[in-house]
Formats: sequence, structure tokens, C-alpha cells
Amino acid sequence: MSPLEHPNPPVPRPLSFPAYPVVSLPAICYNRVMRAFVLTFLISLLLFSTPLTALAQSEEVGVDSDFTGTLSEEDEDSEAFEEAQLFGSEFEEEASDGDEEEPYFEPTHLITFQFEAKLLIVDTKLDRTLVEINYNVRMEQEVEIKKARFRTKGKAEVFSENIGELASNELFSCELNIQIGKEEEPEPAVVEIMTRHNEREETEEEPFVSELALQLKFDKKFIMEDWFSNCTAIDGSVLNTKGEQEEFLHMILEGVEPNLNSLTFEDFEPDAPVNLNIETPETIMEDIDSNQEFIYTGQGSIDVEPL
Repeated sequence: MSPLEHPNPPVPRPLSFPAYPVVSLPAICYNRVMRAFVLTFLISLLLFSTPLTALAQSEEVGVDSDFTGTLSEEDEDSEAFEEAQLFGSEFEEEASDGDEEEPYFEPTHLITFQFEAKLLIVDTKLDRTLVEINYNVRMEQEVEIKKARFRTKGKAEVFSENIGELASNELFSCELNIQIGKEEEPEPAVVEIMTRHNEREETEEEPFVSELALQLKFDKKFIMEDWFSNCTAIDGSVLNTKGEQEEFLHMILEGVEPNLNSLTFEDFEPDAPVNLNIETPETIMEDIDSNQEFIYTGQGSIDVEPL
């Protein structure tokens, strides 16, 4: 006998459903917003837990293979050797070497440093630019130029402006705020300056040479960057994060050509102004983990005018 022919077929019981609380549409939207917001917050923590500068650096950092292990002026592989070729020995009499307070000197020239740089953060997966950061650096400093080392310190004004958002969708947006320099006491960036007027007499083999050697060293701690991610949801909730300090501006200045450590103005005449154009070639650093590229470049000029 088949089941269909059973004299007393079982009576099916009515289906029962577990009781679920009724949730309004606004509550559902709010929960989605908060989940997205919390996810964004966690991503921000991950992103800012390690400096982006460090994430983007793909090459190993180490000691050059040709480094001889000395800082002697007689070692051709040392920075001191190159410096001595332009500025003479550090043991020569100088205007202000080793003094805490700058001694009196008679300024002969005004140095004007102007530099603009740009950093793009690109989402390689979406193929679009997330943030564009523009840096502006300017310094004016009086110096004494003579046929010996001269040292002093200048102060550079540093500004930044950014366009775009680190992350955004229909539920939230995260804006970037950058603060450059010492957080507790923001102040102009300190720049160590060294000059020397070099002359070489004409010989049978070489023509007469008159050149100005100039060195500009930006104190790194004054151009480090604090990056703040300020996120706001559509319901007005706010989550702000701050990561480790970044050093993109420092890297851009380090990449300037010609090198700021050993600038040379040829055909220098003390009573005439001279100019030198500088640039940081376009450089691309890739962070595979975050699908981002960091593209930076810069250009500017250095003017030296007699007073």
C-alpha cells in the first residue's frame, strides 16, 4: 500500500516561525552605518599604526656596500670628504662653529629659498587619486660670503594644503588633516646654512674659477608630519585617529637635485645676483598591501643677492 492510500494519513502541522523583534527601517540603516563606521575605524587604526612612508618603501634600508666605516675628510667615500672639497677643512677658522649663540657677523648677501612640492595618494585598484597634498617651503636668510667657511641658521616657513579624502562612501567620509613640525610648539623649520666663496687661479691646464658653495640642511624634527584622519558618519558620529609621524616632505627635500648638501653657483661674482633652479624628480612608491601608490615631485629656486 502506498502512502497515498494509507487509511489514516498523518495530518500536517501548521508551520511555526520563531518570533523576531520588529526593527524599523531607520534602525536598520543606523546599524549599517555603525558597522561601516567601526570597520572604517579599524581600517584607520591599521593604516595609521605604521607610517605610510615606511609601508611604501620597498627597498631595504642598509649601509652602502662601498662605505668604508669612517667620517674622515681624507676618506673619499665619506660625506666629510665631499664637504671639505667645497667648503675647506672643518678645522679652519669659521664664523660660528660650536657656539650655542650665533656670534656677530657682517651680512653680505641674502639667500631666498622657495620650494613647492606635491604628493599624490592613488588607489591603484580603483585607479583614482584619493588625496593631493601640496607643500610650500620658503626661507630668507642673511649670510656672510667670504673665502672661508661660514655657518649660520635660518628659519623656513612650511605650509601644507590637501585636497580629497582618505576614504568615503554614502555612509561616511574621512578627511585628512596634516600638522607639520613640533606639535607642542609649532615654529618655523630650522635650516643649517654653510657658505664659501672658492677661487682657483688660471693655469695652463685650467681656466680661472670663481664659484659659490652652499649647503642647506633642514632639521628633520621640524618638518616631520602628524597625520590626522577625521571621519564623520551621516548620523553625525565622529571618529578621529592619529598615526605615527610621516616624513614625506623630508624625503622630497632629500631627493632634491642638485643635492642641497653640495650646491654650487658657477661664475660667481660677489656684487652680482645668482640663481639656481632645483627639482625633485617624480618618484613613485608602491604599497602593495593597501593597493596604493605615493607619487611625489617638487620644484623651486635658490636666489643669492648682494646686500
